[in-house]
Amino acid sequence: LSIPNIPPIDGIDLAVGYENVSLVTEEFENKSVLILGRGNAAFEVAQHIYDATNYIHMISRSRVRNAYATHYVGDLRAINNQLLDTYQLKSLDALVEIDLMEHEFLQNPVDGRIQIKYKISDTDINIQERQEAIAYDKVIRCLGFKFDDSIWHSDVKIEKNLGRTNKYPKIQFDYQSFDYDHLYFTGTLMHSIDFRKSSGGFIHGFRYLTQTLYRIFEYRYHKIKWSSMTFSWYSLTNYLIKRMNEADGIYQMFGQLVDVILIDRINRQCRFIDEYPARLLPRLEEITGYRSENLLLLNMQYGMNYSGAGRDVFAFDRVSASVDTADRSNFLHPVLYYYDSSLEEIDFENVKAGFLPLKSSTRIHHIIENVLTLWMEPTEHVLPLRV
Repeated sequence: LSIPNIPPIDGIDLAVGYENVSLVTEEFENKSVLILGRGNAAFEVAQHIYDATNYIHMISRSRVRNAYATHYVGDLRAINNQLLDTYQLKSLDALVEIDLMEHEFLQNPVDGRIQIKYKISDTDINIQERQEAIAYDKVIRCLGFKFDDSIWHSDVKIEKNLGRTNKYPKIQFDYQSFDYDHLYFTGTLMHSIDFRKSSGGFIHGFRYLTQTLYRIFEYRYHKIKWSSMTFSWYSLTNYLIKRMNEADGIYQMFGQLVDVILIDRINRQCRFIDEYPARLLPRLEEITGYRSENLLLLNMQYGMNYSGAGRDVFAFDRVSASVDTADRSNFLHPVLYYYDSSLEEIDFENVKAGFLPLKSSTRIHHIIENVLTLWMEPTEHVLPLRV
């Protein structure tokens, strides 16, 4: 349900799309190549043709965002970043930040080479001369995709998201269309909700969201309550340890899916609901069929200020070394939130993506980060949890 993103730029038809670019490296032998875009697709192409080319230039309006710094797998993966080395260490290639919408592509009628120029005629003469001095044998478009709305009847109007997420249809937190009841979106389109926040745009993420949607359907249309299990609250610690070490959904969809424990203080029992959408917590009873005023939530999260483009994620003091400073853990780690009243929509206002609301009565407990993502040490993980 996607089509290539082809911006309305004069001469953009001179570029070859990522979806059609040749994989035969001999075709790029001694060629000067311009790549439009700066995502994994752009760097994958650069990596593939690098050994054959004369040089590669890459342009985009945004800076490079390394996935190891942002903790978003849609950003540049280290396996594809060879071009950064040749740019910074050898000056063979280049990355430039410009707005493509202010430029146009022209082809030399003599040699067929392609130039990129400012549209504005009164541009500084020095800039014009530099642009005229650079020409490319090939231009490759790697500008991502957008939602293909041609599947709809002409009378159907589906609203799109705003800003950087306008390539996705606008959907509610239960994956339902804002415009039409009973119309749901699944697969990578679910990333409309957690774009640049978690892993919903990728198979290792949206497979869990798809399971979530199935469970939503079961209760909404068949009154089959959300899959759950009950146990004595004396078994709660053991089960929490098991989940934080084995749960895959809340690990892959960190900050978006949480484990929910409904606490029955009268009967001293707990009902466990796994991998529930955090933003649907205000509609817990409506979605699952279960209700409780006492909620314990297990969330996987990074440190508050650890992720981001340009962050030094390899700083010497990046690891929290003591249980007493577990709340300063930076790497992905389990966090427990306890609420003695149900959550409302207003509670999520101004809450940073990946985190849960902090109300006046909220209790929070961080399990200290672990390089092996194993939380089974008696003194570091289990005992503080029991206390």
